[in-house]
Amino acid sequence: MLGQKDARAAARRILRCPARITLPAAATIMARTFDISMEGMSVVVDRPLPLHERYQVAFEALAAGRPLKINVSGRAVHCSLSGTEGFRVGFHFEKNDEATMKAIRQLLA
Repeated sequence: MLGQKDARAAARRILRCPARITLPAAATIMARTFDISMEGMSVVVDRPLPLHERYQVAFEALAAGRPLKINVSGRAVHCSLSGTEGFRVGFHFEKNDEATMKAIRQLLA
């Protein structure tokens, strides 16, 4: 909408790679990452995910030419149909250790 500012506090970087999401009931589903920042990330999945639940998102991406495995915890803050791609789910990171946040910093560098 015109006149509204982006609510994101941190700049996001495009990130496209396969991911695995662990649901609260311990089941997993496959996803595709969309973008990431120090505060959160979004993914595309085949079905909508319930909001306000905490999920684990595991993926592998290249950072400085080396593969970097990341397993991050985040709460789903939005979920919307994204054309024919599927459902885009936004996660806000929470309760991650320093090693995980360091890996995300490396990815964003």
